[in-house]
Amino acid sequence: MARPDLFQHICQIAGPSVEPVDPRDGWPGIARVQTTQGASTVSLHVSNISTHARADYERRFQNPGNRTPVDAPNGAIPILLGLGAVNGTEIVVAVSGATRVGREARFSILFNVGIMEEAALTGWSEYQSSTGETIVAMHPRLIPAFVEALIHNVVLDPSSVSDAASASGLLEQDDDESSERTRVAVSRLVRRAAFGRDVCDAYGCKCAMCGIGLGLLEGAHIYPASAPGSTDRTWNGLALCRNHHRLFDRHKVWIDPDGKAISWHPEIIEQSQNEPIVANLLANTQAQISLPILQRHHPRPAMFRQRYQLTEALYEWAA
Repeated sequence: MARPDLFQHICQIAGPSVEPVDPRDGWPGIARVQTTQGASTVSLHVSNISTHARADYERRFQNPGNRTPVDAPNGAIPILLGLGAVNGTEIVVAVSGATRVGREARFSILFNVGIMEEAALTGWSEYQSSTGETIVAMHPRLIPAFVEALIHNVVLDPSSVSDAASASGLLEQDDDESSERTRVAVSRLVRRAAFGRDVCDAYGCKCAMCGIGLGLLEGAHIYPASAPGSTDRTWNGLALCRNHHRLFDRHKVWIDPDGKAISWHPEIIEQSQNEPIVANLLANTQAQISLPILQRHHPRPAMFRQRYQLTEALYEWAA
């Protein structure tokens, strides 16, 4: 398949959220992709996926033989995209082209065929190359999710994307309605990942309650993301380790809106008297939360008050 034809075919199987603008020669073709921020222009550098003689499990796609460099015309987002199939199911494999813009040398995107096989079953799979590059295999209708992740510079959890695709019916129905439901669901995952990254960065990558880092942090909304009028600003967030995040979400810990002192639910205190592990958790929790270095990132008292008003019955113990 000629590259312009391949470009048109990929846009077609990707659904209405990927609109071809100018196929050019397919390296790149210009498309408009619908995301939650609106339409984003991308330059899709398309190629067929092929086997590699070096290993049976290895697959690759590469730039054309004339070594045309990767291009990002008029600020378009450059994406390298290979198309292949697993048992008749078409799968695209994508990687950001930003680091290759203008590069004249011939190159190949190498990956394990296992990510294509997994994507055919779950909708989304990832592979880390030997150079640390993230390569994503996906259902073609998830291309907008990949673009949105690039825009926000986040890495999505593959299992979460797969769950969203399954719950939205994409893997069974593969129609425009299920595609749109999936796009909306994955955009929430992108939002959550971007919020978590920004909040964790604001807190110096350490838990606000115990100080641990080790890559175990998550961004927790103070006033819940699902609540009316909630915001993803860092002043509505806390960087918490997974244990403290779960306890915060279950309303077992109360934080004073003004002084930021930490109080525990009576049942947690009671358990700590009989269970050494719980006692250690409380002993390793600070008396009050740590704050971000920059004042503009400090959690706002209003966010805590709105949280407590929203779930007032669950915080009667703290009154």
